[in-house]
Amino acid sequence: MRTIKFRAWDNINKDMRPVTAFRLNKSGTITWNTCPDVDGWIPMITGGKEDSAKIMQFTSLKDKNGVDIYEGDIIKIKVNSRKEEIAVVEWSEYCWRPFGERIPPNYAGTELEVVGNIYENPEKVGK
Repeated sequence: MRTIKFRAWDNINKDMRPVTAFRLNKSGTITWNTCPDVDGWIPMITGGKEDSAKIMQFTSLKDKNGVDIYEGDIIKIKVNSRKEEIAVVEWSEYCWRPFGERIPPNYAGTELEVVGNIYENPEKVGK
């Protein structure tokens, strides 16, 4: 069975947090929480203008070191015996896949290593 879990980049505090629950309020706004025992619900939208958080889903894949791979992760991919590329994990119509300038669209390699994410390490992908 596939494990479903999320993490969030908190745009206000500038840190990554695990998401333990979502809640739809009577007003129609969605909030998220990082600790189910604390009433610390954090709105996903501040004033209806910009996201206070970027939610990322676990791909249910792990890298070569056993690290969970999430949407938005920056990964190092061994393309062949002599070449490595950097890519960002994104949803592609039907599946999770690495996107990068020189990553083949049908890449199915297994030697992946999480080296950061697009929020904490944008310099690794030039963003």
